Amino acid sequence: MDTALRFALKKLSHRNWSALKDEWVNYIPVVKIDSEYPEPTLWQIANFPGVLGSLANELTLPHIDGVREAIFREAIILARKFSHCRSLVRIAASEGRSTWASVTAYEACFYGAKALCYLLGFASIGRSSSYLLDAFFEVIVKQRKGLIEERYDMKLHKLPERMTHAVLWGLTERLINTITFGNELSELKSQLRKIDWDNFSKFRNSIMYDGSFWTKLDSYEECDLINFVSDINIYRVSDGDGNYDQLPFAEEYFRVVQLLASTLSLMFADLATLAPVMDGEARSVIKVGL
Repeated sequence: MDTALRFALKKLSHRNWSALKDEWVNYIPVVKIDSEYPEPTLWQIANFPGVLGSLANELTLPHIDGVREAIFREAIILARKFSHCRSLVRIAASEGRSTWASVTAYEACFYGAKALCYLLGFASIGRSSSYLLDAFFEVIVKQRKGLIEERYDMKLHKLPERMTHAVLWGLTERLINTITFGNELSELKSQLRKIDWDNFSKFRNSIMYDGSFWTKLDSYEECDLINFVSDINIYRVSDGDGNYDQLPFAEEYFRVVQLLASTLSLMFADLATLAPVMDGEARSVIKVGL
């Protein structure tokens, strides 16, 4: 992570999940995911362009109706994308496409980490935007004129670049390091803190962008670019069993997928204790083997 990004992320407010879930219950919208795409999205609702021109690094904002609901809808979509990728990992592993199983596990991590950030109230305001919205930033400012108090409960941060993979992993690391969880979630947090987020994309980038790179390329009989070679350890892990340390490569991707699945499921389950409609999301995130 470069210095500018690290400095920008240090300005993000900390989260306490126990308090945040109580806030979320006031903004959980009806999501008809089986019949329609859950709109409006954040960038369809908020009229941010008017304030972005004068924004240097950050700006506090009053409440904007519909923004938190839009972020929550997006969190659900991201969690569903996460589950979809997890199901594809098993298919790739069973067909002997071991390299693509690991790449798909990485993609699952991408969507899962983004879902985590959105559930914690941090969202990019556009598909190619460098602006990050903290939807649960609360501050009361005293104006000089008559000492009038003005309440703000959102904050825009300008990051050094748009939400690239590297920025997402930096944001994920920052939020994991600063979130306060309780009980089972605390143990998952401890495990996620052990991940090397700075180098998390390295294996995937080697596959995608280095034309001469492919796993097991020095041993053609074991290379899935040449033959469909099923690695039993990859399949076992994708089936929810097995030892990560016995995987031939990219073990951190499979490990993080499992950790994110458990984390997201517990977070949705926590919300379901306050809003039972979320019980289905808790089950859908965890039900796919991995």
